[in-house]
Amino acid sequence: CQELVERYRDLEQRVRRRQNPSGHTVRLGAIYSVGVHDLTQHVDRFRERVPGAGVDLKYMHPDEICERVLSDRFDLGLISFVSPRRELTAILWKRQPMVVTFPPTHRFVALASDRGGVRPSDLSQERFVAFDRELPVRREIDRFLRRHRVDVSITAEFDNIETIKQAVDEDAGIAILPEATLRQRQTLVQA
Repeated sequence: CQELVERYRDLEQRVRRRQNPSGHTVRLGAIYSVGVHDLTQHVDRFRERVPGAGVDLKYMHPDEICERVLSDRFDLGLISFVSPRRELTAILWKRQPMVVTFPPTHRFVALASDRGGVRPSDLSQERFVAFDRELPVRREIDRFLRRHRVDVSITAEFDNIETIKQAVDEDAGIAILPEATLRQRQTLVQA
């Protein structure tokens, strides 16, 4: 009998939630490397669970996201390589593997197929397209390169993954990027 009453209450609550949409909007900031496709799936699931809720999503620089969370202009921020602060609570959402990116004519194509990958030592003296010095991801990549005693030749610095990918595509150098940002969806048509 107790189980039947609990199931009835659960059903009643679900019906009320559908009849009384929340009307709340979650203000969310995300860095550019958080894929739109990935995030859209989570937003859709949230909207299913909280009918009537809105999500106001903005992509921007990580420092701006932290500043907006701290000033209560965002409810939540998705950033990489967060530095712990007393005022912010950081929760690991997911790990994104970083990969070496290079044009299809680069010598690394043969190395990758022969060995199944590129070693850190292979990166020495390569022309390198980097993230802007102010970004946490750049500091982490620099630490990785120093730890492996790898010296690269920086040819360009950008704060935008799409611009880095374009520079690599135009043979300005190699780069280290989040693997998820390299999954291309060729669905656009041009005329």
